Amino acid sequence: LSADWLILTSSAPSDVLRVRLQQQPTSPITLQFDPSTKGLQVEPSQKTFNSRNWSSFQDFKISKSESELEPGTLSELRFLVLDSDLSPSDPVSGPNSQRPASDRNRINIPVTIGTDQQKMSVFPKEVTIIESGNAALIGLRLNQSPTSASASVSITSDKPNRIVIQPNEITFSSQDSAPGQVNWLSQQVLYASAIADDKQVESEEVTIKFNYSDSLAGEVDAQEIKIRVLDAYSEPSACKLGND
Repeated sequence: LSADWLILTSSAPSDVLRVRLQQQPTSPITLQFDPSTKGLQVEPSQKTFNSRNWSSFQDFKISKSESELEPGTLSELRFLVLDSDLSPSDPVSGPNSQRPASDRNRINIPVTIGTDQQKMSVFPKEVTIIESGNAALIGLRLNQSPTSASASVSITSDKPNRIVIQPNEITFSSQDSAPGQVNWLSQQVLYASAIADDKQVESEEVTIKFNYSDSLAGEVDAQEIKIRVLDAYSEPSACKLGND
């Protein structure tokens, strides 16, 4: 998947999700939009991967329905993963039949709906990471165009010695992107990683603050998320067995 989540707004009511398989399938695999998903529309409704196209990205256009999803809400985009590799003894087997998706053969993608009452949307609101582990991904998107030519979002932490956010500042352009700026309609991904220390603390909570500033227009906004850091420190053994 090209994204672990999607952020949709009134100004950017649709986005593209890109999907490809991680390994070549032994039989065709179909990714089908789950019609039980509420408030979201997907075009096309399904894509089939086979031995020829499994490694190429296939695009789905995801759009929100104004009538079903209120600003500030969280939805979930659901796909069914259908496998055409049915055994000959299966009574429903045939050239066009596919195995129904089990719970583990589903893909669920969170979709947050931005509100025009705030300058930006940040997702997720809570993240858990392991010290010295992989970085967590955080999504950022403006809900509306900057009033002036550009606006910036700086990211700070109440415990800078425990969390590193990259990048820690992004400048959004209201029109064509200038050098060092990104178009305000684009969704941005930030990486949050924990700094290892020798303290044995089971978990710590860190507050990350996103500060929006359009200085020429005199507009500011701020949002916070929480990151819980799980300690990777282990107490060394009191004795050592062996010949070394």
